[in-house]
Amino acid sequence: MAYGNELIFGSAALGGNTLILKQWSPDVLRYGRDALVFANYLETRVELGRGKGDTIYVPIMGEMTTLGTTALVEGTNITIGTQTQDSVSITITEYANALGRPSAVDYFSNIALQEQLKQSLAWNWAKTWDAMCISGVYNACQWGARTVAAGSITFGSNLTSAAGTGVGSLGEDNIDEIYDYLRIRKVPKFPDGYYRWITNPVGARDIKKASNFVSTQIYSNFIAPTGLLAQEIGRYKGFVFIETQENLSTTAKLAYAFGMGIGAQAFGLPVEVRAEIDYHQDFGRMNAFAWYTIGGVGMALANKGTHMVVVRHGT
Repeated sequence: MAYGNELIFGSAALGGNTLILKQWSPDVLRYGRDALVFANYLETRVELGRGKGDTIYVPIMGEMTTLGTTALVEGTNITIGTQTQDSVSITITEYANALGRPSAVDYFSNIALQEQLKQSLAWNWAKTWDAMCISGVYNACQWGARTVAAGSITFGSNLTSAAGTGVGSLGEDNIDEIYDYLRIRKVPKFPDGYYRWITNPVGARDIKKASNFVSTQIYSNFIAPTGLLAQEIGRYKGFVFIETQENLSTTAKLAYAFGMGIGAQAFGLPVEVRAEIDYHQDFGRMNAFAWYTIGGVGMALANKGTHMVVVRHGT
C-alpha cells in the first residue's frame, strides 16, 4: 500500500490542495503573536497588494497646540486650532525562513507533526520580527537614562551603548524619575492607563526587589492570565513590566520605558506559509515549508517626541 497520498500532511495532499496552507497561515500567525514582545507596541498598518520596494506611509498626529479658552460671542467664528502632523515612511521588503522535512517522515507521522512544524515556523517568525523591531525602533532611540551610582540616575541624548553603562541598582525613586520624564513631556499612555517597561531577566531583578511591586502571577488564579502569555511580570509606579530574554543581552541591565507611538510596522503581506514540494527535485525525498512576509519597521515618536527612554542600569 502506498502511504502519503491519503494523509493530509502527505506530499500529494500539499501539492494538490492549497487550502491546507491557507489554513496553516492563520495558525502560524496565532502561535507567533503569543511569542511577540517588541512588535506588540508598534502602530500597525496593513495595505494588502503592496509589493517589495513599495513605500507605506503611517500618519502621526500630535496634540492640538492651542486651547479653546476664549469665550465665544455672537458673530465670532470658532477658532480652528492647529495640530502637529507627521508621517513615517516605511519601505517594505521580503522576509522569510524555511524548514525542510524528509518525506519519509510524512508517511509515518500524524497530526502532531503538523502542529510542531507550525509552531516552529511561528516562533521563528516572531523572534525574527521582534529583532527587526528592536533594530529599527527600540535601539534606534536617542533618548536614554543610566545609573551613575547606586540610586542616582542621569538623562541624556545619544546614549547609544547597547552594552549598558553606569553602576549600581535601579532604585524605586529612579523609576519615579523615568515616569515623571514621560509624563512631563505628555507622552500618551496605553489605553489601560499604563506605560510599558520591557527588560531582560537581569534588569528585572531590580524591579522585583521593589517593596510594592505587584506581581501578575498573584492574580493568575482569579483572572485570565493574559499577562503571563504576554510575558508580563507585574505593574508598578505607572508601568506594566515585561520580561524577555529574546534578542537582548544576558549581562547588561537594559530596559525600554515608553508610551504610545514610538514606532510603526507596515505590511503589504502578513505572514503566511508557503511550501516547496519535492525540494531540489530529488524524487520527492524532501519537502520544505517557509514563513513569508512583506513588511518593514520604522521609527515614529521615540525620537521626535521623546516617547521612549532607553534605561541602562549596570551589568
